[in-house]
Amino acid sequence: MVYFFFKHNGADRRSTRSMLCHIITQIIHSDDTMMRFACDKCSPLDYLHTSFLKGLASDCLLFQRDHIIVLDGLDEAQDNEPESVLKWCLYDLLQTAMSQGSHVRILICGQEEGRIEPFLSSYPQIRLHTLDPHRKDIEEYCKDRASVISSRFRLPSDDESDLIIKVSKAAKGHVSVCKSRASKPHIDRVEEGVQSRAQRQRVSTRPRLSVSYERIVQRIIHTAGRSAQASAKQILGWLICSERPLRWREIQSRFCIDVDDELCDQEDVRADGCKKLCSSLVDVTNCEMFPGAESEQTLTMIHETASKYLIYTNTVDVMQEHIAMSLFCCRYLGSKPFFSIETDELREVVESGYFGFMDYAASSYEPHIKKANLLLTDAGSDLAVKIKDALSNLEDSYNTIIPHDAADMDALAGSSEETNKVLVQAIQDKVLIYERRFTPTGIICPRTQVSKNSKARKGTSVLSFIATSSVLAT
Repeated sequence: MVYFFFKHNGADRRSTRSMLCHIITQIIHSDDTMMRFACDKCSPLDYLHTSFLKGLASDCLLFQRDHIIVLDGLDEAQDNEPESVLKWCLYDLLQTAMSQGSHVRILICGQEEGRIEPFLSSYPQIRLHTLDPHRKDIEEYCKDRASVISSRFRLPSDDESDLIIKVSKAAKGHVSVCKSRASKPHIDRVEEGVQSRAQRQRVSTRPRLSVSYERIVQRIIHTAGRSAQASAKQILGWLICSERPLRWREIQSRFCIDVDDELCDQEDVRADGCKKLCSSLVDVTNCEMFPGAESEQTLTMIHETASKYLIYTNTVDVMQEHIAMSLFCCRYLGSKPFFSIETDELREVVESGYFGFMDYAASSYEPHIKKANLLLTDAGSDLAVKIKDALSNLEDSYNTIIPHDAADMDALAGSSEETNKVLVQAIQDKVLIYERRFTPTGIICPRTQVSKNSKARKGTSVLSFIATSSVLAT
């Protein structure tokens, strides 16, 4: 068996060339025959090119009929090196081994961060953080650390048990989070009169996690292309501030919908998937009903510590995100397509994907407005006025369907809370009307694809789903 682990801050442990050299070294140190073979091959050369090292590593591995290769931390390889490593392993080494009758088994370990998964999707996989035995190992680790902390600070047994439960649950299967939290002496157990210290502990970035997150952010934002960088920051901002987990089709819709021109431009669909753009900062969950549909995948931040890190480092501005989403949702829900239900152009609007964000906007615009107003310290600021005007315009747009009889108007007069309730209900009623009108007709096949009669471009069905009413239930 040969083993190699990649390390992002190790100069000799982050490239294909480094891996090949270590593999060759391990083999020739344990086999004198291969030692002489390698010396004979290398001695005439002044420089060993990567292509030569690939061939030599293959020869060394295939000299024996059965070999196991373990590549650990492949996600820590630099730039496009994971792709280079996997192409050599899967397309060169395995194919050559098969043709020669040799048996090579490869175990590849790494975070789900977008560069590795496309190559390994057809191979057996283990998502470690979802397995019960792994979670039990984390609990055992927490018990061990809690015992040390309890002895040091003389914690009661109840507090020790509470500590174990809190840390193991907060880790959500991630070892690095578990180690980081378990290393804190009190782990947020400073509520009795030491509030300032507790706040400092919650705000401070944990060293282990900061290093991991910094490395990922450096790659997907600071060294990425301008378009990929902007897309990643936008997605991360939406996920951190969203009122519920978002589906990939909703994120794609958000990129494509232009509320100023009241259209959905499918040319703005992101070609790369969320993992490719945001790496292991996000977690992707398949839809149970349509497990193979990328558009139906649910996206969340990988862990609360990732969200806190991005906020703490000003990568994501929570206030700006809530303001932007508030303005977008108000303008979107009040746009012309929502009031053109009897027009001939509506079918074209539906197929364009304009209503792809309707579900989220209708159910979440109000919480975003409330949070934006809470974060805005100056109620008279330009941004606060913009939000107020956008909400006022939205109310005006729905005046035609909000009840106008005298009793209703008297009930609403002077009560902004009641007005908001009526507006929310009016918007949700509008959504349900659209759903009932179009879902049964075959224009839209919920969560799968556009019907055969659709003129929408192939691959853009992600934008053409009219939401189910269950999400809108109050």
